[in-house]
Amino acid sequence: RAIRWRVSGPPAPTTFLVSYPKSGRTWLRVLIGRYLSKRYRLPERRILQTEWLTHHAGLPVAAFSHDGSAMKDRRHHRDMDYRRSEYAQRRVLLLTRNLKDTLVSSYFHQTQRDKNFAGELSEYVRSEYYGMPKVLAFYRAWERDHGIPAEFRVVRYEDLHRDPVATLADVLRFLGENDPSMRVVEESVRYGSFDNLRMAEEENRFHDGILSTREGKHPDSYKVRRGKVGGWVDDLSPDDAAYVDSMVAASDLRVVLPAIDG
Repeated sequence: RAIRWRVSGPPAPTTFLVSYPKSGRTWLRVLIGRYLSKRYRLPERRILQTEWLTHHAGLPVAAFSHDGSAMKDRRHHRDMDYRRSEYAQRRVLLLTRNLKDTLVSSYFHQTQRDKNFAGELSEYVRSEYYGMPKVLAFYRAWERDHGIPAEFRVVRYEDLHRDPVATLADVLRFLGENDPSMRVVEESVRYGSFDNLRMAEEENRFHDGILSTREGKHPDSYKVRRGKVGGWVDDLSPDDAAYVDSMVAASDLRVVLPAIDG
C-alpha cells in the first residue's frame, strides 16, 4: 500500500486525517470543508475536497485516509500492508470512535449500501475481513508506529458530539489555522447538523459519491445513518458486545485504545 494523491492539482499532502471506516470522517470532512469555504470564500460545492480547500486557503495540504483499511478492498486483517514510514516528516490526526458503534455502522454500510456482506451482525463482528480482528489490526499498527509522524494526535468522534465547537477549532489549529474564527466555527457546526447532512445526501448537494444516496434507498443505506453516540445498544446482542469488550481488554493499546473506548 502507498499513500496516493492526484498528479495534478494541490501539492502532495503533508497532513493526514486518518480513520478506520465508519469512525465519523464524513462529518468531520464536512465541518472542515464548511469552515474553509466560508472563511476563505471558496465554493461550497468543494466542501468535500479537503486537499483543494486547504491548498487554496493557504494551509498545509491535508488529506483524509483510511490507511489501507477500506472495506471495499475486502482485505483479510493479516493482509493489510502497513508501512508507516511513509508518514515520517508528516503530521497525522487519528479520528477514533467507540468500537461497538464503529462495527454496527460498518455492518449496515456493508449490507445496505455497498452490499459486500450478506451475513448476520454477529457473524460480521467476528469476521476476519470486516470485524474486530481487522479493527484491532488497524489500531495495533498505529500503537506501534504512532511515533513515526512528525506530530501525532488522537481526536474522538465522541468529543465532536460532546463539544463540536471546541473540537473543530482544535482540529483546525492542527491543520494550520492558528487563529480560527469562532463565529465561522459555530456556523460550520450548525451547517453540519444531522438533519442538514441527511438532506445534503438526499439531494446529492455536492455531486460527490462520498455523500450521496439514491432516492428510495433503505434508511440504513445512508452514509449519514443515525449520527448517535452509543447507538450500538439498539443492534448489538449482549454476547456480541461482550466479545468486543473481551477483545479490547486483551489488547495492549495504551496510546490509541483509551482514546477509543475510554
